Amino acid sequence: MKILFKGTPYLPEYRGLHDGRMVYVPAGGQVEVSDEAAAVLIQDFPGVFVAVRSLEAPPVDKMIRKARTK
Repeated sequence: MKILFKGTPYLPEYRGLHDGRMVYVPAGGQVEVSDEAAAVLIQDFPGVFVAVRSLEAPPVDKMIRKARTK
């Protein structure tokens, strides 16, 4: 699972051992870890780590037209 490290003013980076490898993530960075490791990080540090969900582009509304400029 991919997670986002938001960081805090006193914690601008995160370093930890997950899934047998050292993980380094700066504030605003994303890292791929196992689902179990992600669940632990999100539970232990609520608001600091958040799950990244892939967002799909919204459908195009063909009824909306571009504004005319003069």
